[in-house]
Amino acid sequence: MKKVISVILSAVIILSAVSLCVFGAEDKTPVIILQGYSGPTLINTDTGEQVWGLDFDKVGERVKEEIPNLLANAADEDALVQIIGTVLLEQLEPIACNPDGTSKYNVECYPQGAENNRLSVLRANGGKYIPEKELVDIIANKIGEENVFIFVCDWRKGQADYADEIDKFIQEVKNITGSEKVDLFGLSHGGQCGASYLYYYGYKQDVRKAMLTSPAIGGTSIVGELFTGNSVDIDYATIVKFVEQGTKTEENFEQLIGIIGVDRLNPLLNRVLQEYAIDFVKYFPSLWDFVPLDYFEDALKYTKLDPIESAPLIAKTTAHHTAAMAHMSEGLKRAQKAGTQIGIISCTGAESFTGNGNNSDYIIDVYTSSGAKCADIGETFEKDYTPARSSCSNENHYHISPDFDIDASCAYLPDTTWFVKGQYHGMYVFDAYTRGLVTEFFYGNVKDVFSDSRYPQFEASQNTADGLYVRFDSTSFGYHTQNDKKLIIKNLSANSDAIIWSITVDGADFSVTYDRAQSIARGQVTEFDIAKGDFDSYSLPFTVTVKYSLKNNQLTYITQSVNFTPLSSEQSNKFNYLTKPAAVLPDIYEEISTNPAEAEKTTDKDEPTDTATTTTATEMSADKTTAVAELSTDKATTESAESNTDFGKIPNTSRLSGKASVIAGTVILLSGAFIVSITVFRKRKISE
Repeated sequence: MKKVISVILSAVIILSAVSLCVFGAEDKTPVIILQGYSGPTLINTDTGEQVWGLDFDKVGERVKEEIPNLLANAADEDALVQIIGTVLLEQLEPIACNPDGTSKYNVECYPQGAENNRLSVLRANGGKYIPEKELVDIIANKIGEENVFIFVCDWRKGQADYADEIDKFIQEVKNITGSEKVDLFGLSHGGQCGASYLYYYGYKQDVRKAMLTSPAIGGTSIVGELFTGNSVDIDYATIVKFVEQGTKTEENFEQLIGIIGVDRLNPLLNRVLQEYAIDFVKYFPSLWDFVPLDYFEDALKYTKLDPIESAPLIAKTTAHHTAAMAHMSEGLKRAQKAGTQIGIISCTGAESFTGNGNNSDYIIDVYTSSGAKCADIGETFEKDYTPARSSCSNENHYHISPDFDIDASCAYLPDTTWFVKGQYHGMYVFDAYTRGLVTEFFYGNVKDVFSDSRYPQFEASQNTADGLYVRFDSTSFGYHTQNDKKLIIKNLSANSDAIIWSITVDGADFSVTYDRAQSIARGQVTEFDIAKGDFDSYSLPFTVTVKYSLKNNQLTYITQSVNFTPLSSEQSNKFNYLTKPAAVLPDIYEEISTNPAEAEKTTDKDEPTDTATTTTATEMSADKTTAVAELSTDKATTESAESNTDFGKIPNTSRLSGKASVIAGTVILLSGAFIVSITVFRKRKISE
């Protein structure tokens, strides 16, 4: 009998071990991080000099050297263009490419190889070359540092070459870890590279799951505009807001930009780009693969690449455009059929950096990142618009955005593409919704936009920098049904209570009941009753506008408008996944300082100024209170993200695409000179 029991126990132990190995391997699938454009470090192998992964302190010193020269020539536009253009080319020369697209100098990535780019190895060596630190922490907390790898490649290469390099890197990771498959996470340019890899190599079944966030799958109109000679019309207030979101700054300094008038820099910037930048960067294969299909032919004509010297470059980028970019949906679906689960996150609601009217996340257009059809920013489809359904013909799937400006039925992957309104490029890690979606996609049950009510296809950013999250109680964000009884408002701010001054409804026959000057604590949720009208009397999108202020040292009026699409009873039943929303949860905060002397002096009845000028109505103590935990779908996600000492304080420059870094550097140079000029002018006027 003992022998029988021993045999049974042995069998149980063996089976348990086998089960643990099988399920453990699945749980520990290695993750490869595909970096954004400016992520990989480039080294000149002849000199040992680091030529990319710029030392911005040195760049800043170089800019400072030119300020006297700029001021001396402030009235001479030609001289300013020459000075700025010369400095720009000087900074970029070490990464120059030949007309055929090859590197002018002997440059390679550092460090090289999968083992050297293993997270555990990188951290043991000081952690200098770790991009996307917040996300890396989240994933490492799930599967261990030894299973996270950072893919590096010369970002100047074209997409076909990049796909080849990713394939080789995957084979290295599989050999090192013994895993049969890997997971991919790609941001921005990394998302484009991930999509290209899946197009060319998805049939190999080496990838279990791939999440592409803010991906430049179809390029970006920023490069399209540059390569076709179109003028850029930069909104500098959006740049300030972009930086505020990236640094989690709860101030509204963007309002001051209109007063300063830095938009007058645009003509100067356009000349620098067209007279200096374009003839330098037009030899970068990666930039050519950033040119969207609808710009490509015109770009070839405008840039006048030499048909002989640049023949290899022209041939490669033309092949990629006519194959992968023109047929990306088919390629990604082919990878899905081979067993790869693919998710795409596209961010919306900001006009493109160039001011061309495209709906974007400020850097990457919605139509190029998702393949969806989009109305211009601030516009909507016609009221009788019929969904394209070229990629999803299932009539039980509703793929039209609440703003009635995005049709995802013609996206690359309609059922596995999520859209986050109000999230700027690369800011996913500051948004609880997107962090949770990425985590649940890799390690939970999220398979498509229908599988989890917490992650609907269309959602609003919940960046804790500032702002409100507005939704109805019984319907997913952006939609409204006759079952809704309350309007839900969450104060997203991590530092300040919000004061609600008014809630108005435009385009629908109902109102919202509220108390004037009602306060919502930071991170908390309040429900407001709806005084219902005739629901059937409206069918077009309507707008809910909340006028509020944050109880901070500015105390200005802020207006936030949210569009909602009403769903009829028939639509509610047909698209019932939209009527099963997850609860909106408050965030949890801990008082760090309880000194009565530091108590907040502002009352709920303090009225803010009704102008764009900042008025100090309350002084918030720097150490008054600090957010220590956000209630999210994954506690480990939050803990690992907030354990990073740089989290939420210093923008992660790896999130900014390289092209944006170059342009932004020029903008900073121009802006700095402009502001110094204004300061000098004001001092002169005062002295007079």
